Amino acid sequence: MSSRIKRMFKSYPVRLVAWLMYFNFIDVFAMLFAGPAIAKKRKRVVFVKVDGIGDYIMWTASFEAYKRIYPSSEFERVLVGNDKWKILAENESTFERKIFVNNERMIFSPSYRFGLMRSVRKLDPDIVVNPRLTRDFLWGDSISRCSGAPIRIGSVGLDNLMTKFQESLSARWYTKLVEKADPHDHELVSNLKFMRALEPSVDFEFANPTLASIPGGKPFELAPDYAVFFVGAFEADRRWPTSKFIETAEFVATKYGFQIVVCGGPGDIDSARGFETASIRTVNLIGSTSLLDLKSIIESARLVVSNDTGAAHMAAAARCPTVVITPGNTPGRFFPYPMEATNKGIELISVVHEMPCVGCGWACIYKDLSENDPTPCIADIPAGHVIGAITKLLGNAETARSDVKNNGFDNGLGT
Repeated sequence: MSSRIKRMFKSYPVRLVAWLMYFNFIDVFAMLFAGPAIAKKRKRVVFVKVDGIGDYIMWTASFEAYKRIYPSSEFERVLVGNDKWKILAENESTFERKIFVNNERMIFSPSYRFGLMRSVRKLDPDIVVNPRLTRDFLWGDSISRCSGAPIRIGSVGLDNLMTKFQESLSARWYTKLVEKADPHDHELVSNLKFMRALEPSVDFEFANPTLASIPGGKPFELAPDYAVFFVGAFEADRRWPTSKFIETAEFVATKYGFQIVVCGGPGDIDSARGFETASIRTVNLIGSTSLLDLKSIIESARLVVSNDTGAAHMAAAARCPTVVITPGNTPGRFFPYPMEATNKGIELISVVHEMPCVGCGWACIYKDLSENDPTPCIADIPAGHVIGAITKLLGNAETARSDVKNNGFDNGLGT
């Protein structure tokens, strides 16, 4: 499928027209011709969670609470998840059955979408829970609809990925919508409030994300003490300039003696080219690591410096000291982590450059940027601020936890 068509599907009106003319008919036929239901001895609750890697990692903090709300003595818990984080969830004991979804194929392969919706329908769930706080129309909402469950629970949604008409339409696909999240709350706090709405009689405690132990992963010959620099991001406009990553890496290597390990996906190869001429030797693993490899590397690292990506959430789950270069699109929702998280052992500092347009939700007012230019709220973060955050984190952890903001740092205690 051409990149031009993929870009078209980023438009919510295009998604609506495609659903009206095409996807709705596929979904209806899947519901009508699903075939015999899968037998069950207990009630079956299906969790629909098809957003990104970082979203899944934060959601793991909810698992113990979901076990209490839907105990295994009464419920078979089933996960319908995004195949991008399949390796992280395969060994997760919270769910007895798992179905993993390729979001792109759901759009560009009619047979795949039809087969997936039939599989969900055949589960014959009693309850469907879609805990995503920013709902989507063609994926999570449609899967919840096709499940046919008599009880379908979702969120009113915050900055939903759809038009107002789609919001009104898909709201009817649920029997209960939990009050939308506060835009100033961190995702961990919003997830906690969602669970409390499911079971108001229980005051669930705040929990930090954690990842299940996963065997395997390629062995890499790394020094005993190393720092991971994750230079990639989901979109090019979210990437801190490579020259500033290099300046920061040179400081870390010189001051702390850490080996510098550069990580990222295949699309980040160009972003890491500058490290080839840096004054320090680095281990370049761009495009060479699976998600499982990256998890293993981060778990043994002394420090992670990252753009706003799933790697930063993985580092938080691994309790690795982390510095995150944070854009101004949704301040406080994903980074920095809230005070409750830092009080429970997460050491993470978010470095921010607050501009008058903070909170834009990625509706950037700077329209003259090229496709590969980072937005000013990221590009203008000085390397010195990131270096200062690293010094706070590694040099004096207690100070890092007690200062809320200083010279562009936010240590995760919130505002």
